[in-house]
Amino acid sequence: MNKDRTIIKDINQLIGIKVKPPKSYKKMRAVQLATNIGVSNHRLRKYEKGFNMISASRLVLIAQSLGEKISYSMMAWNLKVGL
Repeated sequence: MNKDRTIIKDINQLIGIKVKPPKSYKKMRAVQLATNIGVSNHRLRKYEKGFNMISASRLVLIAQSLGEKISYSMMAWNLKVGL
């Protein structure tokens, strides 16, 4: 059970880390991205740090807001679990 939680936490962190660079590259402020996806700035920071799990639907909204394909965020997950 602990191993499963560790894997989930690692995946959350890897996916969250993928949100920050495109936001910075596109000079999008956190408040703008948070508004676009319907969450608070606080929740967005938790996503970026991997403290909160990002739902699939929210991940799609993030990708659309950043002009990225959903596969961009999922690459980290694929690397972690070996898909």
